[in-house]
Amino acid sequence: MLSVIDIMHAQGQYQVVIGNEVTDVYDAVMKQPPNLADAPADQTPANNGKSPISRAFNNLIGVITGSMSPVVGVIAASGIIKGLLALLTLPQLGALLNTKSVMYLSISAMADSAFYFLPVLVGYAAAKRLGGDPIVAAVIGGVLTYPQLVTWGKGFKFQFLNYTYSIFPMILAAWLAKNWATGLKNTSQVICK
Repeated sequence: MLSVIDIMHAQGQYQVVIGNEVTDVYDAVMKQPPNLADAPADQTPANNGKSPISRAFNNLIGVITGSMSPVVGVIAASGIIKGLLALLTLPQLGALLNTKSVMYLSISAMADSAFYFLPVLVGYAAAKRLGGDPIVAAVIGGVLTYPQLVTWGKGFKFQFLNYTYSIFPMILAAWLAKNWATGLKNTSQVICK
């Protein structure tokens, strides 16, 4: 006996929450209509009567969430590790770990790296979401987090910003890199013809 747990409606779409029987239901549904499993998904987005500004805003939110979703687990794990380290150093708990010990510093560095190199992770995920080259975006993120970049700017009397821990400049950089690469590809195709 199949029971539906919940039905949700958002933005003109319905989601039926089935629970643990979802694979059985999927298999049964795929057997019913002919060739449904092999049919390509509809690639044309529905207009749904939305204004161009509303669609652009929804696309922007989609890119931001699509860029952050793969990274959330790593950030959460790093935060949990930092919290555990803080608990282990509390004097009320007997200061089980010294903040100057090699173990504490090593584990803390591992947890901090997810935050410090956040532009690299977000750039990779954003490029995948946008259909760009993830390696190029990750390298751009590496440049943005390079520690000496801000110091070198002082020598040039130019204020370089520190982009460590930032996400929005990296999403913009991934978008620009994708569009620049697409423009180069289109230009080279015209030249070769």
